[in-house]
Amino acid sequence: MDAETLVGVVNERCGYGLTLVGVAEHGETSGAVYVRWPGGREGVITRTNMPVERMQQTAEVVESLRRSGLPVPQQEPIRLDDVYWTVLVLQERLPGSPPKVANAAVIEAMLAMNEHFEGALADRPDVPIRQLWLQRSNPDYTPPNVLFDNSGQISGIVDWNGGVARGDRCFALVGLRADLTLGAWMQANHPQVLQEAIDRLDEYLTNLLDPTLLRRYWAHCTLHRLHWTITFNDAEGIDMGLRLGNVYLR
Repeated sequence: MDAETLVGVVNERCGYGLTLVGVAEHGETSGAVYVRWPGGREGVITRTNMPVERMQQTAEVVESLRRSGLPVPQQEPIRLDDVYWTVLVLQERLPGSPPKVANAAVIEAMLAMNEHFEGALADRPDVPIRQLWLQRSNPDYTPPNVLFDNSGQISGIVDWNGGVARGDRCFALVGLRADLTLGAWMQANHPQVLQEAIDRLDEYLTNLLDPTLLRRYWAHCTLHRLHWTITFNDAEGIDMGLRLGNVYLR
């Protein structure tokens, strides 16, 4: 479904009168489309393969985080029963942009922001623990999903399309470590990753996590990525997935 058709379907289902502004240059699987409400407020439409009930729960949790002062978007799931992507997510467009270079300052800001999510689900026992199997997506707390303002402060954390889940917030940081490594290997097609960013995250993780737990987290994150590349028969990606596993598992 192209961007114009997508916006038309949302308007037909919801009657919002949205107009198409453009398509995001970054992002891979969610296909972000920028829109504008009649009053001028800007938004983003993305796709998810999560159940609509899970995304409704996610919208409620994210809204509570937004009201507590965290820079997350107000969002609404929209069910589409007649297409492959059965659920769309309509959310407000937050200010700022992803960093063009992942350096130590970016990682420091992301580590500090991650701490603000401690205890976020204390009053939501209904939110499930994240299930760790190969087909289930990892947390996606990576530089492309973190927006920064001109002063270098985080202005938005976006892409909640995997749904919220209960668990150790450091698990997302292990996934971030894997993404930084892959980004460093593929700098021709990805935002630049400096070694100082990887070093700072390594320092944080090794000081905070038990080595055995860190290896278990790393095993899941890297196996998930290897499974993804095998599914698409990507020989280069499979090789990188095997190399990635050796970073902490050798």
